Amino acid sequence: MSDYFYVWLKRVFPFPYNTQWEEFVPKDINKLYRGVVGTLEYFRNKLAEVFLRLYKLLKDDGTLIIFFSSSSPEAWVSLLYAGWFISKFRIIATHIVTTKDRTRMTANISTVTLDKSIVVAWKKRAEGNKLIQDVRNETISNVSKWFSSYIKAGKLSIDTYMVALGKVLSIFTKYEKIVGINGNGVHSIENLIKNHIYPVTTQAIIKGLSESVGVRIDNPYSSFYILLKVLLPPARGVRKIDRNSLVLLNVTGNIIEKDLERNGIIQVNRKRKRIFLGEPENVTDNSNIILSFEKLEHVREAKVGNYDFNNPVQVLHYLEYIALKFSDKLKEEIDKLRETNRYVNEAVAIAKIFSEVLPENDIEKVPSRKISEV
Repeated sequence: MSDYFYVWLKRVFPFPYNTQWEEFVPKDINKLYRGVVGTLEYFRNKLAEVFLRLYKLLKDDGTLIIFFSSSSPEAWVSLLYAGWFISKFRIIATHIVTTKDRTRMTANISTVTLDKSIVVAWKKRAEGNKLIQDVRNETISNVSKWFSSYIKAGKLSIDTYMVALGKVLSIFTKYEKIVGINGNGVHSIENLIKNHIYPVTTQAIIKGLSESVGVRIDNPYSSFYILLKVLLPPARGVRKIDRNSLVLLNVTGNIIEKDLERNGIIQVNRKRKRIFLGEPENVTDNSNIILSFEKLEHVREAKVGNYDFNNPVQVLHYLEYIALKFSDKLKEEIDKLRETNRYVNEAVAIAKIFSEVLPENDIEKVPSRKISEV
């Protein structure tokens, strides 16, 4: 609680003090001057104290509900460290709730649902030990099956990712100890989230998407591109990404920004500090659609006979260009590329996914449908 909420909460709860400022700050003044108060470590320790107290207060069959409104990886580390690692709560569900005005001035800063809060439900208590690889396998299997049926119920969005993340967390946190995580204390939680929970969430989504249309996706750059395309709505021009998204949607845990940029999956404007998805510009004028694909460097290179593609996404873009401009030669071009390029089959697999799940106003919807029909 903060003094901001105190003016409302004091009408509900019989607080034994006037304000936090009067009651608690003087006790922390000494720590403040020593540079303790306000640090991330201080916050995490205090949050852990809160969760431990809540654990003692909660009935054994009770449910703890919290609202969580941060998309930063550091915030997730703090939450799991305090709630699961220290206090032994387990997450049983997460729900997405719109809690902020979509038209506020800061709404365009991030692509990761700043207008949302995540409602996290916890239960007592996490129990048992399990090897990290076994937990990963269990999670991917269960969440991908759930996702295959979930996507049939409605359109996908970044909210979908958060729901899937909640499913993943409910499996990871049901165990009191996961064996094989590197590091100790909070560092083990940082490792767990970055190298296991985030990648497992994205892998489960990709597996669910793939199985729903009967294909397989193996390349991590394909997976990242698919996730951005299906979870973020089409934008005028190209989709914008923030760095939290790069961490959140990381497929393997070790793909870095430079790798994505070098492979043409993202474009970075360092002067403006902006990141864009390496997709054809979403245009509405039919006369400019083909031109949008021709602006991509790897498509221009392929047009003059240089088929040195770095990943399946680049092959997909070239085949989409052929599907739009020379549709009668599409099958011939696919067969020719298969003789020299190992990414063709996965490019076709991406097209099959896009033909099913991309919205109609996405520039890659129509050519993907044509490719999937060959």
